[in-house]
Amino acid sequence: MSSVSSGQSSSSMSFQLIPLGKLGESPTNPRKHFDAAKLEELSRSIKEVGVLEPLIVRAHKNGDGAAFQVVCGARRYRASKLAGLADIPATIREFTDDQVRLIQLAENGAREDLSPLDEAEAYAALAADGLDAAAIAKTLGKKTREVARRLPLAKLAKSVKEAIASGLLPVGHGEYLARIPDAKLQEEALERFLYDANEYGEGKPLYAAVPLAIAKRIVEEEFMTSLSVAIFDPEDATLSPLGACSKCPHLAGNNPDLFGDVKAKAVCTNPKDFRLKVANHLAKLRDSGYTVLISKNEVKRAFPFSGSDEVGKEFVDLERMCMDDPKRRTFEELLGRGEKLKMIFALKDGRVRKLYPAKDIRAALVASGHSFAKEKKPQQQPGNGKDAARSAAKLEEIGNAAVSRDLATKLRGVKLTPGGWIELLLQIVVLVQDWRVE
Repeated sequence: MSSVSSGQSSSSMSFQLIPLGKLGESPTNPRKHFDAAKLEELSRSIKEVGVLEPLIVRAHKNGDGAAFQVVCGARRYRASKLAGLADIPATIREFTDDQVRLIQLAENGAREDLSPLDEAEAYAALAADGLDAAAIAKTLGKKTREVARRLPLAKLAKSVKEAIASGLLPVGHGEYLARIPDAKLQEEALERFLYDANEYGEGKPLYAAVPLAIAKRIVEEEFMTSLSVAIFDPEDATLSPLGACSKCPHLAGNNPDLFGDVKAKAVCTNPKDFRLKVANHLAKLRDSGYTVLISKNEVKRAFPFSGSDEVGKEFVDLERMCMDDPKRRTFEELLGRGEKLKMIFALKDGRVRKLYPAKDIRAALVASGHSFAKEKKPQQQPGNGKDAARSAAKLEEIGNAAVSRDLATKLRGVKLTPGGWIELLLQIVVLVQDWRVE
């Protein structure tokens, strides 16, 4: 056991036997999870040899009628109850609430079996008293980075804590999820962290966690955003209660103890705040006269194909390459400053897309000084124009004359029979049909 504030070891102090019924547990004890199997093992040991190390308690009413509160030794206290002891050796000391919290942290921090979640809750209790990660680390003799990585675990979503406590999710994965400040987003990321290892087998799903490197990539690529892609001004302090990005605690570069392994420092680790800034920036653009598509129906107008990022025929995606440009630049790169004032902004799946009316894009490119965008007159093809029309008429005239001569020759070869003129007309009909077939 760690030494208490007096510098004396608890085992060297005088103690007395206190009835178990007069003891109660401390609510500030960092250890919240007790392994049932290990408690049972300790209780068997106590039955055989007794409690070898006295508890440290203080006179304090818990509200449950107990006269003393256990400061150190909660496992021994619980195991003694399981062993059926009537009383337990304990040293009575006087401590303030702050001293109790520090003593409990020091004692439990020295034990390897303390749950990471319990450790985080203990750090959070100290943080609630106004201590930052560096001060907590100094108080407990730990590294600041260790405390900084553990501390956010206390604010994890309930489902994530349960996954860690059950052993389904490694604590390292939990530390990456703790970098996401929104509980719902943490749960979304948790789903990405887990997969069914028995997907193609029989029986119930067997969930497992992806490798730690993949978990890190998921968080950094899907739940963090580089300020380089921000459509808003990162220094605009009016877009969010957190103010300018350069002063925000969620900027990776502003918290090296927690985000030291994130290579880029200008990275927003708070997706919720980033989206808020985007939404407020778009509202400002709309107030300034820009066309902004935000509602579901407005966005569907620009992206009419379900489940696709393809822009409809009414618009041009300014991020797309202009194939008529010999240098293959994007449409946005080609537009001049004046023409960019006519851009349309659409919020699609949390990302701002820049569009332009398809019917105006060619004129905008010409106005921006690009000669390749000018309309080209269709080249005369052989057979087109007035000469082609006169040639066609001449050919038709020649053809009609040839057909008439052929028909006249065939009619002259027809001899009148006693059947008279009716038979002659029938012959003419046959000749005309033959001519059409030919």
